Parts: sequence; structure tokens; C-alpha cells
Amino acid sequence: MKEKGFTLVELLSVIVVLSLILAISVPIVGNLMNQTTKSAFKIDTQMIIKSLHDKILEHYEYDASQINQDNIKSELNVDDSNYEIVIITVDENNNPFILISGKNKWTGLVACGTHNNIIVEKKGEGLCPALPITIADLIEEGYIPIASYEDLNNIRNETVNTFGTGTDWVDQYEGGLDKKYVQVVDIDLSLEGEGWITIGSSSAKFVGIYNAFNHYINNFYINNNAGDNALFHTIGINGIVTNLVMNNIDITSLYDMGSIAIYNEGEISNVHIQGELFSTVNYTGLMGGIVYVNEPEGNILNSSVNFNYLVIN
Repeated sequence: MKEKGFTLVELLSVIVVLSLILAISVPIVGNLMNQTTKSAFKIDTQMIIKSLHDKILEHYEYDASQINQDNIKSELNVDDSNYEIVIITVDENNNPFILISGKNKWTGLVACGTHNNIIVEKKGEGLCPALPITIADLIEEGYIPIASYEDLNNIRNETVNTFGTGTDWVDQYEGGLDKKYVQVVDIDLSLEGEGWITIGSSSAKFVGIYNAFNHYINNFYINNNAGDNALFHTIGINGIVTNLVMNNIDITSLYDMGSIAIYNEGEISNVHIQGELFSTVNYTGLMGGIVYVNEPEGNILNSSVNFNYLVIN
């Protein structure tokens, strides 16, 4: 007896049915997985708040608002590897409200609320309060990570170099005076010889953005009688330097010295400087503070200087 196979129409019908089943089932499975992940993140968040409640019961005056992503492990013995941002606020009765942004297994999720009322959403849905901008956000926006002397020095070079060495953001980036940079760790500039070489010149101005993200540049050192000594030579129009602390500056120069720049035509904000400037001529008028000359179009906002100005012969 001759066996009969499937006709073309029958095969096409089977394919259509299978396609419909897949079209229906894949979104359902994906949605179930998303809901399962959200539920697990919610339970995780509730456990953090429970740990907070236990801490407050043990120490009634304990300030829960001090908890953040950097100390949650030491304060609450909670694994911090899956949290990008942790913000705790408390009401007048010392009841904690949590705002938490996940990473790794919780990447893309945000949770907020109290123990009995936790909301979990995808980042950006707007159900929770707005999160502060993170370094990861800036990197995603195209900022180049600065993590070392070499990174800082390569700002001057319009070539492709490794930036962010030793961090999660290490990669090849093209430097230059018109790029956007974010400092991701504190940097030590304890250099020898003449020390730091000023970035740029009067004709090669920094017109990018340098956001130190409240990190430090420590032990910034220059010993150069050529003059025009600072981190940058000129912050040009549209150039921005912000959120930087320079601690223990040591600059020795013949003339025209500052900390951030010699000339500022752009904006410098939230910058705080401490250290010593030495002039090798008997005239302290050649010494600047944050800058040597702030041009009429330049702005310096919310910044401070604590310098010793010394003359050496």
C-alpha cells in the first residue's frame, strides 16, 4: 500500500498554526519572566527595609538616611553587588522610605516605597522619584572615563587611547580638547621632575566638559619656571570644569600660575582647591587661585580656595 505524505497546503497550515502559537506564547513567557524578576527584586528590597527596621529597633536614634550603596554592606550586612544607587529617607516617626536602582541581576529595575508598599518599575517609567545621575549614566551619554594620570594626560591628545584603566568602563576612546570626560576615581598626581604639563595653550583651548563627579585630584605638582602652569591653560567658551576637589596642590613657577586654568572663558563650578603656590620672583601678583585670569565671559560658581602664597628666591 502506497503511503501518503503531507500536501503543501497541509504543511503550510501546520507552519501557520505553529507561528501563531509562538507569537502568543513568547510574549507571555517573556512577561512571566519579567514579572518573576520584578517580584524577586521587590522581596529583596523588602528584606533591606526589614534589616533597617531591625537596626532602628536596636538603636532607636539610628539615622537610616546615612545608608547608601557604598555602606549598605557594612551597616546592614547586605550584599551590595546588585545595587547601583541606594537612597534612604525617613519621616518624622523614623520610618524609612527606600529608593533603589539595580545592577547586574537587577539591571534596569528601580524600586521605591515602604516595607508594605513597594513599587518596582523599569528604569524611566516615572512611578518612583527621579534617580540622581550616575557615572554609568554619563558614560552611556558619551562621557570618557578618567581614572589615572595617563587618562588625564591623554585629554590633550586627539588620538585613540585606553581610558578608564582598572574600572568597569575601561575601553578605547578618542581624546581631545572638545570631548566630555567624567572622573570615576580619586587620582594622585605625585609626579617627579617638573611635574604636570599644562593641557592646551592659548590657541588650543579646552572646550569640552570635565565632570570630576566630586572626586579628588591629590598632590597636584608642578615645578616649572617656564610659566603658564595649571591643569588646563585656557577653558574656552562653552568649556566646563565642575565637581572637582584639588587637594595638596604644590605649584612652583616664575609667573602666571593657577590651579584649574590660566585663563577662563567658560564655566567653572563646585571646585574646591587647597595647597600652596610658590613664585620664584618677588611678586605674588603673578599667582592665581582657581584661575590666573577670569575673562569677562568666564564664570566661577560655588567654588573656594584655601592657598598659601609664598615667594622663594
